[in-house]
Amino acid sequence: MSETEKTGSTRRPGARRTLAVAATLSLAAGGSVVAITPSATAAPTVVRPASKPVLQLGATGKKVSKLQRKIGVSPATGYFGPTTLAAVKRFQAANGVPKTGVVASMTWAAIKRQGAATSAPVATTVKTKRPKLAIGMTHPAVTKLQKRMRMPQVTGYFGPLTDSYVRSLQTKAKLRVTGVVNKKTWRKSKRVSVPAPSTSSAPAAAATSKGIRSRIMSIAASYQGVPYVASGYTPEQGFNCSSYTQWVYQQAGIDLGGAYTVTQYANAQKISRSQAKKGDLIFYYNYKNDFIGHVGIYAGKDKFWHAPRTGRVVSLDQIYSDKVLFARVV
Repeated sequence: MSETEKTGSTRRPGARRTLAVAATLSLAAGGSVVAITPSATAAPTVVRPASKPVLQLGATGKKVSKLQRKIGVSPATGYFGPTTLAAVKRFQAANGVPKTGVVASMTWAAIKRQGAATSAPVATTVKTKRPKLAIGMTHPAVTKLQKRMRMPQVTGYFGPLTDSYVRSLQTKAKLRVTGVVNKKTWRKSKRVSVPAPSTSSAPAAAATSKGIRSRIMSIAASYQGVPYVASGYTPEQGFNCSSYTQWVYQQAGIDLGGAYTVTQYANAQKISRSQAKKGDLIFYYNYKNDFIGHVGIYAGKDKFWHAPRTGRVVSLDQIYSDKVLFARVV
């Protein structure tokens, strides 16, 4: 039997020797045996994990979701992407915190001062249910506006499509066409039936789509290495091909209609391969069995981001077949 353990005992190796030495030292010091208690200063310092972690671009998890709810980012996806970064910087600028985009102690303290869990940056701090809205914003009021204009997709993100609808509304209501939702536009948003936007009513859409495409590509690349899991729908769970595309686009404020390959294809604008740009969707079509079996995000130069199959991870790969279809949502 080793010295480290004895059956029915919790005695550690050398324990008796330590007690004997302690007793001897006590006798030598005072002539009698006294109880020796460890000094308070001798106790090791216990460092508790930070309840408010440092969060920055690329972070994921419950703490990010909490942050998003605190500063008014909707939906609270748990992913610290470009939309959350912009909201953090707005919050920091509005609350006298260095505009770093990194959520550390000063930013958490400012959030705490806000009090309510629905505290929000800049536009959301305005005490009105109808704040001024403009392209690039994420806010619950955007959701309300989209519903009032009867838009086909309600995302809470003021992207090019929302901008098109706003300009179309302003044109029909004979308001100044700015794309910015002010009090007059809010009033008209429910009274005026918004016509489907034409390309001429949305001059800003083309210019902005390039920025959204860039955002999509950045988000797509940020999940490189996440494993393929057939039943996975988040970075923590893993992704299948269509849940990956749905997640990436959702972080950019675009809903593809769910994590279903066929649905994503049905909801998108069909384009040719020669028309394809970075950020468009690429679908692999099985002509023999007449079904769409795979989807990814076109990255240009005959490459695409995708969650390939079991045993693989999210990767940037060459297009490996000529049996592909392209579609666009931006």
